[in-house]
Amino acid sequence: GASPPDHTLRAGGTQPVHVFGYASVPTLTRANRSNINLFINRRYVEDRSLTHAIVQAYHTLLPGGRFPLAAIFVTIAPTEVDVNVHPQKVQVRFVDERAVYSAVQHAVRRAIVDTAPVPDVYLPETGGRAPAQPTERGTSSWSNGDWDSRGWAARRQQILNAGQRTLDLDAPAPPAQMPVAIPPAHDSQPAQPSTSPPMPTDSRNRVVTEQRQPSSPQAPAMPPTATPAAAQRDVETTAQRSKLPPLRVVGQVGAMYIIAEGPEGVFLIDQHAAHERILYEKYLAQRYGTEGGAVPQQHLLEPLTFHTGHELTGLLAQHLPQLATIGFTVEPFGGDTYLVRAIPSVLSGQDPLRTLEEIVHALADRRNLVGEELEARMVKMICKRASIKAGQLLSTLEMQELIHQLEACQAPRTCPHGRPTMIQLSAGELEKAFGRV
Repeated sequence: GASPPDHTLRAGGTQPVHVFGYASVPTLTRANRSNINLFINRRYVEDRSLTHAIVQAYHTLLPGGRFPLAAIFVTIAPTEVDVNVHPQKVQVRFVDERAVYSAVQHAVRRAIVDTAPVPDVYLPETGGRAPAQPTERGTSSWSNGDWDSRGWAARRQQILNAGQRTLDLDAPAPPAQMPVAIPPAHDSQPAQPSTSPPMPTDSRNRVVTEQRQPSSPQAPAMPPTATPAAAQRDVETTAQRSKLPPLRVVGQVGAMYIIAEGPEGVFLIDQHAAHERILYEKYLAQRYGTEGGAVPQQHLLEPLTFHTGHELTGLLAQHLPQLATIGFTVEPFGGDTYLVRAIPSVLSGQDPLRTLEEIVHALADRRNLVGEELEARMVKMICKRASIKAGQLLSTLEMQELIHQLEACQAPRTCPHGRPTMIQLSAGELEKAFGRV
């Protein structure tokens, strides 16, 4: 699994919190939390808050209902923790629980984002040979010498120069089990959102719109830094990006998957899942990044009429401020009728009323979600609706641009719902399948 690096934060403003241990990569999961173990000052404890911090560190990296394996050790000054809460001392109370929560989540998130592997495809074995081992990020089944000696040096350079992009693709990645340097939080800079044009999702224009950038933000540029979701975003922003290898588009299969060639073999990329990840991270950058908290909107020249039904009217009215922060401008119009005056720009060409209807029904099903967790769920639904669909044919340039934007993501290997965006068929597996080794 991934090894969280030694991580130091200040708890209570006076004492440091050291976090270290092991956490599983996103491809290794269990159906419950029973394999998450916590140790405070070398003593085993059961703490729901810190267990939740570890699970939240895998946000958008695991499918629903799946949980990681972890053994996390926290060292903190004895004056900052009360061990006399439980007769058997398996429960503790921290002086600054929020700071410890943030420290644990930061450490685990950094480790798993830096070391998340691309799933391999396993072909049936021929000749009784042992199966190839999964290839993790930053490691190749071929050495650089093998790559060049096979006559692929020119092809590799072509891939690196595709689209005239300047990327540090040759920088070696840190080993999965070695500590990863963590820059201080005050030195980190927010990730810049992609400046590439958005991928076309539909040629139809269903509503007459006027596109504007909000003149003033509808929410603070940054949320309170002490919240768990804010801590997670800070980790995703400051952690070293786990870059993908240089990829060249070969084609498309079934109008669903992009075939790409890379130094480590063949990659199959789910175009819908990949575009979901791109839109989700761009949304977060616009909402909480350097763009003043302003999510681009399409202001409608003629408002759309939206009917909720009497049972959901009050629920929608309660969440109008949250809808405004993600790009919807909705006003009551009497009874169960609302006027939609603006929609997120990402939904241009889509059916915004259908998306809004799905959001309202999700609010009814998940009434326990509040704050940023609720907002993240709504953003995921918008991105799912706005992303490229399975069955949509893409040109080579569109596929290459999609890959370029995916390379710029902080967590390119999974969609916001935790599904993989790609799988890999290594060069070694291809050679075995064709009997070359």
